[in-house]
Amino acid sequence: DALLQLGLIEDSPTHTTRLAVLEESIKSGLVGLRDAAELGIASMDDPRALPAPHKSLDRQTSSRLLYDLHLVGEQLERIQQCQDS
Repeated sequence: DALLQLGLIEDSPTHTTRLAVLEESIKSGLVGLRDAAELGIASMDDPRALPAPHKSLDRQTSSRLLYDLHLVGEQLERIQQCQDS
C-alpha cells in the first residue's frame, strides 16, 4: 500500500511531509487506510507522531486496529524514552 511505502522511504528532506500525510490518513473513515497509515507511522519510528495513534483510539471500530494502535503507541513511547535518556 502507498501509505505503508511512505513510512518506509528513507529520505530526510521529505520526512515531515510524509509523517503529516500519514497522521492525516489515520483519521480516514476507511479501516484499510487507517491500518496502512498506522503501519507507515510505525515504520518511521518517529515519536513526534505519538499523538496521532492516541487521538484515533476513540474512533476505532475495528478491534484489531485498536490493538495495533496500542502497539504503535507503545513503540513510539519506548523510542521517545530512549531519546530522552
